Amino acid sequence: MYKPQLPTDNIYKFMSLAGLTLIILTAFFYLLFVFEMVTKVAQLEHLSNKLVAEADIDHSESKKRRLTTEEYLRRADKIQQEISLLKGKNEGYSRLLENLTYLGLLGLVLSSWGFQLWYYRVQIYQDQKLKHEVETLASNLKPTYQPLVKRSQNVR
Repeated sequence: MYKPQLPTDNIYKFMSLAGLTLIILTAFFYLLFVFEMVTKVAQLEHLSNKLVAEADIDHSESKKRRLTTEEYLRRADKIQQEISLLKGKNEGYSRLLENLTYLGLLGLVLSSWGFQLWYYRVQIYQDQKLKHEVETLASNLKPTYQPLVKRSQNVR
């Protein structure tokens, strides 16, 4: 089975492709963590709405069952703990996204620097060498004979 390999014959190619790999991986993980943050924010909004809804229901039920203040506080405390846990996770994701941004910038710098070094230090000379070889080959293939010249029709 064929496995593609990174070209490691040249350090500049390796630098540029390593930078591109960093950019692609950073973009993938950035999108993944943004999706996670959006999901966590939606959960946070759901929990806060749940707390408000339970407070309204409990207020109407308290007339019937006479719920104590301790029960209200216990329920509210439980939901507040879940909210604070989700907020802590979101702060961690924010720091992680900041670090991923720096890693993506490093990949951008590394790849652009590698591509420039590759082109100006290696590729130009390889192109010139190839052009010279093609010209030499083309000059060797030129016909060595002269085409026939038409004789004039006024032969005496």
